[in-house]
Amino acid sequence: METLSEVEVMMPEAFLAWWSKAWEVGQHVAVMGMNGSGKTTFEHLLLAPRKYVLALDAKGYDGSLTNYGWPRTDKWPLPREMRERVRDGEPCRVILGNPARTEKQFAANNLLMRRVLKDVFLVGNWTVLADEGIILAHRKFVNAGDNLDRLFITARDRKISLVYGVQRPSIGRTSPAGLSAFSQSTWVCVSRTRDERVMERVAEICGRPKAEVMGLISALPRFAFAVLGLDPFEPIRIVLPPKLEPRKKPERRNWLWP
Repeated sequence: METLSEVEVMMPEAFLAWWSKAWEVGQHVAVMGMNGSGKTTFEHLLLAPRKYVLALDAKGYDGSLTNYGWPRTDKWPLPREMRERVRDGEPCRVILGNPARTEKQFAANNLLMRRVLKDVFLVGNWTVLADEGIILAHRKFVNAGDNLDRLFITARDRKISLVYGVQRPSIGRTSPAGLSAFSQSTWVCVSRTRDERVMERVAEICGRPKAEVMGLISALPRFAFAVLGLDPFEPIRIVLPPKLEPRKKPERRNWLWP
């Protein structure tokens, strides 16, 4: 298929070598992918260059996040050993939120999500993974849309980056945080879809011809993602992330996993 934009197909190692330099501190990333598209696995690849990452488990237990192999906690501020790692300049990548099976546990997790998103703005210097943006922003769930919106709009000076995952960009029509996710993100990543509204929205955000974007995205291999910058002259990168090894679900709620 002919395109106006240059297209580069990259292996994960080559992609990371480029991405580590291209993704600047304070820049946000919007990731669009339907259930089963490998969105969470792809986000793991995106986050590899960052030393300090807070991954928000808004579902109350996300098996794909658990496959990251990062420690899991429901404590905020973080437990002392984690704070000491940050103090010593060592990498600290954490999943926030424990498995929730009751309404009380879900309520505690939702409160944790809101506290983290509120406090991280004051702390600065973190990369935040909001893999399930609709759950975090929706009033019926975590109801943290205002905190997300503030981070998208004002977090650059505090060296905070958000990686914001959604299934469809239509969230932006009903959620202020969704609008900010697309208007304030420097990078947009999308998996294969036949949904014309999704492809048109990506083309609109990135300033690319609709026909070009629709042809490219609809032809992506399964589990591959196209990475587009806001500069319409920037090449479009296509990458297939490596598969994550499944990990066992923790058996008790307060387990620090792994």
